[in-house]
Order: sequence, then structure tokens, then C-alpha cells
Amino acid sequence: GEQTVELDYKAVHIALLYALESLPLDADAYVIDGHKDKRSTFKAICLTLVNTEKLSSLQANVTRSANPKVKEAFKTYTDKRQRYEYLRALKLKATEPSKPKSLQGFINNIPSGSSGSELLQIIMEHHHPIAHYFGTEHIGLRLQKLDSELMANALTKLQGIPCLPVHDSIRCKVSDMALVTNAMMDAYRELHGQNIIVEDDLPKRN
Repeated sequence: GEQTVELDYKAVHIALLYALESLPLDADAYVIDGHKDKRSTFKAICLTLVNTEKLSSLQANVTRSANPKVKEAFKTYTDKRQRYEYLRALKLKATEPSKPKSLQGFINNIPSGSSGSELLQIIMEHHHPIAHYFGTEHIGLRLQKLDSELMANALTKLQGIPCLPVHDSIRCKVSDMALVTNAMMDAYRELHGQNIIVEDDLPKRN
């Protein structure tokens, strides 16, 4: 069969919050001046931030996730988990590892010894036009609703094209990629009056 590709709205939840303020998200949401090396850190925090109703507990989770001992425990747990999944896939007997309490809310990619309040402060300042949404009641649900409206709109434009929606991305044939990308961008523009980048998961071409 023909190769498929997954198309994905870039930083969709951050972009949607900007759209609620009638503002475009012009740059990469996770690249912050003076902290360019921390993109993966800010991305990891933002993915949780857009679902968080209590900023104080997120802040504590970030600080805890920066603790070398906790990072070590996470690595150990992840290794056990991978081994378990592997044995299960081979239909072999395996005991599911239990997740230690200390790892609840663990966020990967936080540099050792970082302070949650400092990292959160940097994000809030950088995204000041939308900072008032963070930590508000039902923010995760509000964004999920906007998300599913967006996907429904895009899929309506693609009737007759074989597509598989996965969370907030769409898998399609490589030959339909331009068509699907345009439908996704049009749907976003129609609902929110803004442009958004749609990314693909094909190997990077130089």
C-alpha cells in the first residue's frame, strides 16, 4: 500500500488561546529568547499547562521533576515499563510495574535543579497575552472542545478522502498530503480567523 503521513497542528492549544484573543501565534510557541536550548523543557511544561487548573501544583511538579533522584526513579520505572510491554508483546508472563507515588505528575525534560516557579515565570512572561487563561477552571475541557470542533470542520472538508483522525492530527496517504494540509489550515482560518502551521511526520529532507 501507499505510504501514509500524519499531519498535525503545531502547538495547537497555545495557538487556540491566542486565537481567543484574536491574535496570531507568529513564532514557535516553545522557543523563548535567551532560553533557546530549553525548547523541549518549555514544550513539556506547556503541554501540561494547558490542562492545569492549579498553577501552584504544576509549579511543584516541575520543581520535583528537576530533582535528580526523582529523574532516576522515573528512568528506572520507564525501563521496567518498557521491559513489561516487550514481554507482553511476546505473549510472555510479566508483572506490570506499579508507578511510584513520587512520579505522579512527573514531567520529562526538566533540567536538573531547575525551579518550577522560575520556568513558569518565563513562560507566563513570554506568553503574556494569554497568561490569564492558564490555571483557570475547565481550561483543558474548553480547549478540547475547540479542538474537536476544529477536527470536525477539517474532516467535513475531506469527505471522500481516506483519512484517519488521531487526537488532533490526521493520518492520510502521502499523495493526499497537500489536500489534507490545506483543509486543516482552512478549517482553522474559518473558525478562528488566524493562520496556523500544519506539520508532517515524514523524515526531514535537507
